[in-house]
Amino acid sequence: MSKGITVASILVLMTAPLLAVATEPELAAEQMIIETAYNTDLGGSANQQFAQVFELHEAGSLSHLMLPLHCHPHVQVEVKIEEAPNGIPGGAALMRQIVPGYVLDGVSAHMRMIEFTRPPRVKPGKYAFTIGIRGAANASNFCILWQAPAGITTSGNAYFVATGNPPGWLPLLDSQFQPRVLAFQVYLRPN
Repeated sequence: MSKGITVASILVLMTAPLLAVATEPELAAEQMIIETAYNTDLGGSANQQFAQVFELHEAGSLSHLMLPLHCHPHVQVEVKIEEAPNGIPGGAALMRQIVPGYVLDGVSAHMRMIEFTRPPRVKPGKYAFTIGIRGAANASNFCILWQAPAGITTSGNAYFVATGNPPGWLPLLDSQFQPRVLAFQVYLRPN
């Protein structure tokens, strides 16, 4: 009987560390300064989309993204994580997440979480998140996105796409034609 308890005790001791292996997400990339007086439409009649390039320094799984975003409750927001090896969005898509607007409904420039249901595995390198509205472009199909102040730099720039502009991602620039970035946080569960 004592032999059975010893084996059971050993099994409990061996599996206990496995139960506690789930690591908490860590902040992997960010630009937290929000210019509360400056916001722009995501979606709308121009079907505006945005992207932000960021750099990761360790491997792991991206758990979630934080953005200063306020959405109409009936829209569907589409978020993608893409590779950006040249510092420009448009590489291989690693993940796509659809988020209902009511989850991102609020009236201020506070960060809201977009949790990834299937966290993409990543290695060190340059990536981009892209964000847009799913569905037909119209004036009531939009979100408000706050940006960072002009002159803030991160490991990558922001880009946009809008109806009526040349195709492809264009650099997001301020009135002095200097690159802008979005306010954001990216969280990673390290390997």
